[in-house]
Amino acid sequence: KRLSVRNSLIRQKPALNRLKHQENRFKRGNNAVPAAFAKQLAAAQKNYDDSQAKNEEFGAQRDAATKWRVDCPFSDSLILAGGTLFAGGDGSAKGYDVSNGSEVWSSTFEGKARGLAAANGNLFLTTDKGAIHCFGGTAKTAPRQTAPQTVDAPYPADATAQRLAKTAERIVNDSGIRQGFALVTGGGNGQLAYEIAKRTDDLLIHVVEPDAERASAARRLLTRAGVHGGKVVVLNAGFDTIPYADYFANLIVCEDSLDGSAPGLSVAELMRMLKPCGGKAYFGNPSAAKPSGALTGWVKAVQSLLDADQDKATTVSLNGGAGAITRGKLPGAGTWTHQYGTPGNTASSSDTAVRAPIGILWYGEPGPGRMPSRHASNAAPLSVNGRFFVQGENVIMTHDAYNGTKLWEREIPGALRTGLKSRCSNLVAREDSLFVVAGGKCQRLDADTGETIQTYKVPLGEGKGTGNWGEYVACVGDLLFGSYGGNRVFALDVETGALRWEFDGSRVMHATICIDQGKVFFVDYTVGEEQKKTVMSKVTAKQRIDRYGKAIAPDVRRVVALDAGTGELLWEQPQYLSDCVRVGIAGGKVVMMASQGVVLLCGQPWNGHFWKEFFAGDFTRRSLIALSASDGHLMWSGRKGYRSRPLIVDGTVYAEPWSHDLHTGAAKRRINPLTGGDSKWQFSRPGHHCGNVVGSPNMLFFRSYSLAYYDLLGDYGTAHFGAQRTGCWINTLPANGLVMMPEASSSCQCAFPLQCTMVFNPRKKNRVWGMYSVEGSVTPVKHLGINFGAPGDRKSADGSLWLSWPRPQTTRLVLAMKAEVQLAGGGSYTRGNDDVMQIADTDVPWVYTSGGRGIARIALPLVGEAEGAAEYTVRLHFAETDSKAKAGTKPFDVKIQGKAVAKDVDVLTAAGALNKALTRDFSGIRIDGRLLIELVSKVKGATPEQLPTLCGLEVVRERVLQVGLTAPSFVTSNMEPVVKGKIRLGNFTEKPFSGKVSIILPEQFKIDPMTCAVDLKNGERQDIPVTLTLVTKGKPATLPLICKLLDADGNTENESQTMIEYLGKRGRQVVHPSADAHVNAGNPDKNSGYGASLLVDGGAGKFGDHSHNIAYLKFPIDVPGKAVAATFRIYVPAGGHTQSADSGVLKIADNAWGERTITFKNAPKPGAELAKIGKIGKEVWVERELAVDLTGLKELTIVMEPTSCDGATYVSREGPEKPELVIEYGIEE
Repeated sequence: KRLSVRNSLIRQKPALNRLKHQENRFKRGNNAVPAAFAKQLAAAQKNYDDSQAKNEEFGAQRDAATKWRVDCPFSDSLILAGGTLFAGGDGSAKGYDVSNGSEVWSSTFEGKARGLAAANGNLFLTTDKGAIHCFGGTAKTAPRQTAPQTVDAPYPADATAQRLAKTAERIVNDSGIRQGFALVTGGGNGQLAYEIAKRTDDLLIHVVEPDAERASAARRLLTRAGVHGGKVVVLNAGFDTIPYADYFANLIVCEDSLDGSAPGLSVAELMRMLKPCGGKAYFGNPSAAKPSGALTGWVKAVQSLLDADQDKATTVSLNGGAGAITRGKLPGAGTWTHQYGTPGNTASSSDTAVRAPIGILWYGEPGPGRMPSRHASNAAPLSVNGRFFVQGENVIMTHDAYNGTKLWEREIPGALRTGLKSRCSNLVAREDSLFVVAGGKCQRLDADTGETIQTYKVPLGEGKGTGNWGEYVACVGDLLFGSYGGNRVFALDVETGALRWEFDGSRVMHATICIDQGKVFFVDYTVGEEQKKTVMSKVTAKQRIDRYGKAIAPDVRRVVALDAGTGELLWEQPQYLSDCVRVGIAGGKVVMMASQGVVLLCGQPWNGHFWKEFFAGDFTRRSLIALSASDGHLMWSGRKGYRSRPLIVDGTVYAEPWSHDLHTGAAKRRINPLTGGDSKWQFSRPGHHCGNVVGSPNMLFFRSYSLAYYDLLGDYGTAHFGAQRTGCWINTLPANGLVMMPEASSSCQCAFPLQCTMVFNPRKKNRVWGMYSVEGSVTPVKHLGINFGAPGDRKSADGSLWLSWPRPQTTRLVLAMKAEVQLAGGGSYTRGNDDVMQIADTDVPWVYTSGGRGIARIALPLVGEAEGAAEYTVRLHFAETDSKAKAGTKPFDVKIQGKAVAKDVDVLTAAGALNKALTRDFSGIRIDGRLLIELVSKVKGATPEQLPTLCGLEVVRERVLQVGLTAPSFVTSNMEPVVKGKIRLGNFTEKPFSGKVSIILPEQFKIDPMTCAVDLKNGERQDIPVTLTLVTKGKPATLPLICKLLDADGNTENESQTMIEYLGKRGRQVVHPSADAHVNAGNPDKNSGYGASLLVDGGAGKFGDHSHNIAYLKFPIDVPGKAVAATFRIYVPAGGHTQSADSGVLKIADNAWGERTITFKNAPKPGAELAKIGKIGKEVWVERELAVDLTGLKELTIVMEPTSCDGATYVSREGPEKPELVIEYGIEE
């Protein structure tokens, strides 16, 4: 209970703070606080105070139940042995009597107690210093110390020793490598590794020896030397099965080639493990005058591989009989040198080596210990030349990007820069240096050592000394850029520190400064009144108002461009920026980016939690404004409605969830993989998140609950890595051919198991599943694959999209397929892994490793309204993977559209073996709506084990049979004799269509037009507006309307019949809710007024428990006559546990509640019953006539109150099928 209350407090606090912030804004503007707002704030404060009181009450109850408590500084290890509780920590451990908490034992030692164990009356303790301690007995005695016996000279002092010592000396001195990881292949007795170990301090050497006896001998000798397990480890393995990570080795020595032969290690394996950006490999006999033929051939193979990879940075050399490889940067590898990747603030890198799929390369330090809180939004890590630099609490930490080796750490007071939502970073990196602004100065650190090379301060002019360095820092070429105070920007010579130029603005927005193509750009707050008038005269009336028609406060600022080399003012442009500043909740300030000759202004939303507001349209005003970098003229602008800070990648603006051409602003398009038609590109970020999207040419990275990414090349949806979460601003860097994610989740309370730094690299095999998002219609289907039981969506090698079922998620722009799948009794979904399950006879084995066991019925929409009937091939995918299955024990029939198409199918019998793919194709299936498939088991009373498993379903359109046509339905009356509608057409045949539409209707009505010419291109849709007019009044009736589509020869292409509902003297009004929400007993203070769903449920296990949900809907009432009937309509969606055997009742309630403020605690009590809901299905409209008199009502609140624990989910007013109140009324004529 206390956990629930504490979670409620965590949620309430930021909401309360936002309300208080709004109250302060009212007061600062000398505006009266609206009464409704004051009431809302008071209610929120009371709820918070009540929760706080409950929390304290539970704390008191906990304290009262506590048997004993003692201060214990140990947090590293804890065990209970008998009646004693042992706790170990830093430098000591203690034992406590569990009956009273008294201390009964203690001891001290060196290091932290990482492990405790008790056995045979003894306590064993291990530490992070490598020691094992054993405590026992009843009396204190001097401990015995046991240590391995070592010798100074484990190997004979012979000619071999001299030769190997000389070789080690040459390798260490030539490479300069003394830390990180080394690999010695064919290491024999370990003597060369021993010699290298003697000459290095922090180099961990791995010896790989294929011969087991030699490997064992090496371990014994190295143990005698005191280095085995600490500085040297020996692995007995073949050269083709070395299990080490890619890029792990700073140094590789092919000892087996010291005799002049070619290394046993293949070229591909050596290059796989050799670290880029300075890794060195040595091979051959340094005493030989020339290389052997075998070695020459091996070197040629190295060069061939480099040529094939277009690797021009790596060098291979031969000197006499020996050679070396010096690994350069990976081809296509990029950098992340500034806060947003580049000096242009693009939030991207140019790294083309990073591409999906990706997998873990390494994980480890730095961890959360020295990191600031993730909510602090501190400066982003930087990475260049194979290193990454991380900012901690007044410390800079630098690690090798490829193997995690800690290179250096530097304490710098004031080095922590937080609040990057509105500030600039204080870090900049280049190949050889890291620049850090702290304490009013900028220090240039050596990237290799962390030592200060140079210190810069701001020159204030002759005789004025120097000033403190301001917010901004950047480095481009030989120039170091900075700011001073609130108005000055300047550039220094990196090498000399001399002032190259300075420029005084008025009120420079430091966070907007960006540099690209030799120009510096920034936004200045100050603009003259005449400039402002000129700009506002060009702002259209539409741009001056929001979506509610409310006037927008004008915000005009100056965009300034300087020559980066001289500081000369090139141009300045006053710009209307109202749609870029604080639009919607967490809207953020204006920021600016520059790339490819375009200067882009936009808002910087800082929090992605607000999906409800996004779907409600609160962000639609958020704009992008593109100016020419050459002269500042407007290239394009528009309200794009993005959710988070946009970014620029290779000429594309990604403004979540959409993308736009940087130069034109046009929305990026793609081929819809389901329909084959054109659709707008979009992606989904379905998990809880804050922070920014960052990118590279092939991928986007962001938080979606956990780390997530989008493969721009594969385009199969958002992929997640669930073990880690990113920070709340930027900490994911695509650079060096890697994806680096230094730890940034410090202080997060979510249960992510890996709170550490993680680095990923590209992989060959795709093991990733996505969540696909698509804009627009998903019918008519041209090609669709469904993978039953799969964890997500994936594309096959031919580009076909396979969607998982059940869907991994159906909200937040994830494609929600409107399918209906029924399982037989005992049926379930299964899931496997194609790394373990080897499926034969298929190029998509992953389709067959999961499935739906006992799928009985599938209903799948393929053709929608006005899309035309089509013929399809239906392909069913099966594989028997149950090792206990026997042939002939799972027979079933297949029906499509109600007709039997296959009988007595047994998958194992037909496939002939386990784990073998089986497909069954059924062609020429005519579909003009839904595809219906039934699998009928022939085993009476089948157990779950006897049910067949369907792994996949494919539908492939063969041809479209006709142009689509849908006639409109009409509701008309004496009070509304003229009504409008649309005839809908769609041509998805292979040819253009020309013809006409002709309408036949009763004489009581006329319609305009009666006929209309039609010309439709392939793939084109058309709506024809028509007007129906009542000619002759009469009795209420429902009458037919027939619409025919005729081709150019007068032949009927298609026909659609609908109805005209004539109400006579009555009228009908359809009203949508003005507010709706559901409230939850388990979270009595939570408001759920923005969701796309309404939950109605009595409880999870007991009526009234934490899952008790009640829905409220408020309808405006404004009937132009006397209401005579009211019908409530609400939609039950397809996904999830939506249907119910007893959903509840409809009741009336007081209207005094708000969509954004209603909670379980303050919700109005349900009143009189209006109707019973009863049993409902899913993917249906629920209609219930209400027992209510609407006379005199301005609003009607309907409460959906549960009557059982069989809950249901309904679509809210934020969803696609909005609830309705259908009111019929009459007027005296």
